[in-house]
Amino acid sequence: KCFHPSGTFVEFTKEEIEQSITDRFEKQVVRFPGRSAVKTKGEVVTYDALNQLANRIARAIVSRCGDSNAPVALILGRSVNLIAAILGVLKAGRIYVPLDPEYPPARLTAILQDSQARLVVTDGSNLSLTKALVTDSCLLLRVDALDGRLSGRNLGHAISPESLAAIFYTSGSSGRPKGVMQNHRVVLHRVMIDTNDFCIGPDDRLSLLTSPTYSVSLRNLFGALLNGATVCPFDVER
Repeated sequence: KCFHPSGTFVEFTKEEIEQSITDRFEKQVVRFPGRSAVKTKGEVVTYDALNQLANRIARAIVSRCGDSNAPVALILGRSVNLIAAILGVLKAGRIYVPLDPEYPPARLTAILQDSQARLVVTDGSNLSLTKALVTDSCLLLRVDALDGRLSGRNLGHAISPESLAAIFYTSGSSGRPKGVMQNHRVVLHRVMIDTNDFCIGPDDRLSLLTSPTYSVSLRNLFGALLNGATVCPFDVER
């Protein structure tokens, strides 16, 4: 039986796998609106604030992409904007493809072409790099320059647990990088196991040390955000 010193741990049941990542996240927003969702060196963002930013990003994506189901690439550093963009893509019912701005341009270009992303989400810090990588057919969205009229309310999109959530690319050490797909159910299953094994609750803080371009990052990112805990991203190299 799992024991948490604070008494705040609540078991993650198998039935809760049958929903979307964003459904589970929005439930944490209702439960813990004022709790810290993300903490970086210079910023602390609550669940409510993170949810509103993610909703505005989602609306901007829907406005730009329409009915297109093409993946959405993210070229962002380890920041609140990156985490909000991941949630925003998922809330819009799209698939996110995380790209590390520190990767060689040739690798970034290859992934953009292979994923067939039609929209790239970035910010001012990575705008020059992004513009140098994308083609004329690819749209850009800056998360730090969103239309102030976009609503922060939940979109209410019905998203199946079988829907694809993300594509992560292998290192390519044995040849060309290959995209590995993850759906909402697989992510929730992994979070369920970790939640119950490690008794993750809303009083906990989980360090995000791994680059979001690797699927292992899902464990601490969503292990925190789907349990009302705080995720703390660090750039280990820096």
